[in-house]
Amino acid sequence: MKLGYTVYWVNNAEETATFYETVFGLTRQLEMQTPLTPWIEMSTGETTLAFAEFSEADVLFSNNYRKHEIGEPVVASIISFITDKVEETYHAALANGGVSITAPRQEPWGQIIARVRDINGIAISIASPFNHS
Repeated sequence: MKLGYTVYWVNNAEETATFYETVFGLTRQLEMQTPLTPWIEMSTGETTLAFAEFSEADVLFSNNYRKHEIGEPVVASIISFITDKVEETYHAALANGGVSITAPRQEPWGQIIARVRDINGIAISIASPFNHS
């Protein structure tokens, strides 16, 4: 078994994909229009990060779900990106409409981690590589 997709439903899949391209350097591996929503998959390695719009979530979850929204508390989930350029990526996120949760700081276990919310309010961790030894 392997994890295949992480999907986030958002207000605008196109704007969201552009944010992730600009800030994190991701590329689109698939774009299509489903009967309910635009569907955009981002290439991130083994697991695909996908964006669809709330019109699909309305049907899938019978309008019974919590949206990620900037003005609301963070939903308890996070996308984590690993990079050697934590500070640079953090500032790129803010320059492109992201909102700071925590500025880059070194954690007791040695990683440098920053946390932001994307243009939809989705929590993102920007972290340096972790030495597991």
